[in-house]
Order: sequence, then structure tokens, then C-alpha cells
Amino acid sequence: MPIPPSTIGCDLLFYHLNKLFKEQFAVALRLNDPSGQDRFESVTNLYFRQCHGALLLTDMTNPESLERLEQYWYPRLKQLSVNPVEVILVCTKLDLFEKQEPVYREAYLRRVEQFATKHQIPIVHVSAYRGDNIEYLFKRMIIQIMENDEIIDPLVAQALSCVKQKPVKKTSPCCL
Repeated sequence: MPIPPSTIGCDLLFYHLNKLFKEQFAVALRLNDPSGQDRFESVTNLYFRQCHGALLLTDMTNPESLERLEQYWYPRLKQLSVNPVEVILVCTKLDLFEKQEPVYREAYLRRVEQFATKHQIPIVHVSAYRGDNIEYLFKRMIIQIMENDEIIDPLVAQALSCVKQKPVKKTSPCCL
């Protein structure tokens, strides 16, 4: 699996889910990466207000990243989001983590499990370098969102209202 280039900002990803659901769905994902830097705080606040799903990343080789996620990013997401939000805790750099000392790995996994259990968040371990669980991660997020009626029902209603709108009749031969 080729590794996509890193981005700062957002990308639009279309994902076809005909194998995951009885009906065929085309899902558009907008991925926003605020890169974890405070200088993007105002943009991040906007992302949090509009999101329906959040992938919270922690670097498994850096315990401070989990601490920052626990003390800053997760509380901010909960505080700023106006929509129901599906969350997945993504433990990154699995390939490097596997090379760490067993004592470190056990302690880190215990902390991750405690955080995830406390907030009822699923965990996915990934390696972007090897491509481990990347596709699974996105499929899982899409499924979680699509199975959450609090998220999907308003979106479906909004989409149907756009489709059912009557076309505007032209009153003049000019273009509008």
C-alpha cells in the first residue's frame, strides 16, 4: 500500500462502502490536520465545532503526547464540539513502539487503556511507515459515524431537503 504524502490543512477523500453496507454509500471525508500546534488554535476550534468524527493521535514512542491528549486535546474536543462526535484513539508509530523495552510498552499500553476505558473510546494501533491498520482505521471511523443515529439522521434529513426543493422558475431569459 503506497504511503500518501503528509498534509497540513485538509484533504477530501471519497470512500465507497459498497462492501460494508447492504445499500451502496459514497462517503466524503474531509480530513483536517491542525498538526497539534498552538498557532493553529483558531482553525482547530472551527474544526472541532463542525466535526462528526475525531481521530485523536498519540505517538506511542513519546509519553508526553498521550499526556497532552489527555489534558488538552480531548477536553477541548468535548468542550468545543456542537455535534455528537465519534472518537477513536489512534496510537501511532507501532513499528517503533515494538522496538521499545517491554517495561515501557506495558506501562504505556496500560495508560492508553485506562484513558480509553474511562472515556469509552476505541483504540487503533497504526504504523504509517508500514501501512498497518490505516485502511481499517478509516473504515472503522466511517462505520461508527454511520451507525450513530444522532449524527446520521440530521445529515440525511438535510440532504433530502436539498433534493426535494422545487426548482426556481426563471422569470427572465437572463442567467441568474
